[in-house]
Amino acid sequence: MSSSPPVSTFRLITKREVQDEASRLRRHIAALGVLEGKVFVDGDGGFLRLFGKTSYPVSLEDIFGREASKAILEALSEPGPSFYAFDIEREGKGYRVSVLASEASPKSQYWLVNKVTPSSSGKPIVGLEQRYRRLFENLKDAVFASTVEGRFIDINPAGVEMLGYSSKEEVLKLNILTDLYYYPEDRLKYQEIIARQGYVKDYEVVFKKKDKTPLFVSMSNVAVYDEDRKILGYEGIFRDLTRQKQIEEELRRKNAQLESYVYTVSHDLKSPVIAIQGFSRLLLRRYGDVLDERGIKLLNRIMDVSNRVEKMIMDLLAFSRAEKDAMGEFEFIDTYHVVQSIIEEMKLKWEGDALQFNVSKMLPEILFHPGSFRQIMSNLIDNAIKYSRQASPSVITIDCRVEEDAVTFSVKDNGIGIDPALQDRIFDVFERGEITEEIEGTGLGLSIIKRIIETHHGQIWLESEKGKGTTFYVRLPVRTLKKKDISPRKE
Repeated sequence: MSSSPPVSTFRLITKREVQDEASRLRRHIAALGVLEGKVFVDGDGGFLRLFGKTSYPVSLEDIFGREASKAILEALSEPGPSFYAFDIEREGKGYRVSVLASEASPKSQYWLVNKVTPSSSGKPIVGLEQRYRRLFENLKDAVFASTVEGRFIDINPAGVEMLGYSSKEEVLKLNILTDLYYYPEDRLKYQEIIARQGYVKDYEVVFKKKDKTPLFVSMSNVAVYDEDRKILGYEGIFRDLTRQKQIEEELRRKNAQLESYVYTVSHDLKSPVIAIQGFSRLLLRRYGDVLDERGIKLLNRIMDVSNRVEKMIMDLLAFSRAEKDAMGEFEFIDTYHVVQSIIEEMKLKWEGDALQFNVSKMLPEILFHPGSFRQIMSNLIDNAIKYSRQASPSVITIDCRVEEDAVTFSVKDNGIGIDPALQDRIFDVFERGEITEEIEGTGLGLSIIKRIIETHHGQIWLESEKGKGTTFYVRLPVRTLKKKDISPRKE
């Protein structure tokens, strides 16, 4: 928080001037703040900037100093109108601070800070409490305030309806721990998180509706503190995820059925294909001297087709297992050494081809699933070679861009490129960039790695121009290990 000095000059406006203040509110609002007790728990950026602060909560004493804060609180605590105002001077400029008490929450006071200059609009400003209340009442998400002990202080109509109750009064009587949480331990975990960091974001839990049916919600809340940094309660929103969870569960169920079906069909097809391959080899071995040139050619063709079918079956099995195979323990892996190992394998696979590899020595160590990373990069490098063999040499460039919370790897080739009409479909099952006798493939390789990448919440995309090569990009949201000195890497 900023060490900006407290405001030292202010003049309290007497209660006799309160009525006149209503007409003076025809001014430009410089800032808004929400005071609860002795702490500003919310407001806009203008309020923070005006007083030299960076974030909420901010104590009243931190802004006005001990003596001035005491005088302000005494004035605001006296019985009388729910509207007070006083003047302050800040960096040589005058401001009028208007304080409105909240009708809905007696502990809350809304502070409007206005420049002491006439407004040209002449339009009266709607009361802040009225504006906040209208927003609160009309939001479609549930907005609430609750105590640490587990009682709602306030909740909007959307929240009441979401929980299945007929009135706010019913909800205010709930014991949050026992009546609201489907699993009470979730609230204890929630309190631990918010005590540690002051907020929770997109925290998913299961609530109980009035009829005891589950309500899946996502909460984003903040803690409200007193001047001693003790948590007084919580404020925030929760959003109904029930329909989304139902759709996700249905998709999981259908995907599981599809995976099971693909696995079964692929496994059952394997046996006859293997039999065709075996009989073809037997025919060639036993009757090769009887067959003429055309017969041998047809037999070799049968063997080639059966080999291709076997490869497709194996790829289908790999596709069905992609998500499961991507699960498991993460390890810190040196991506540079993994890529170099893949390249050595590719040199053996494509022996006789002119290959040139340019690998950035900036490839980092990442915390990731080792098998998944190897499969992703192996597939992309193999594809790059396959589609650039006619270039002679095939030039494959592997690079990366390290971000704060992710790494984007790139694999670039100097090959035939991908037709723009195919680029949107290239990751679909059985879709291929180019179908020729020279370029083998089942159209499943990119689909498999896309599924693996998305399992890890990453993205894959490409840039390509027909006849000018292709670059595939893979962005993985991962942690990295910084190298002390990466320049002297050994090849």
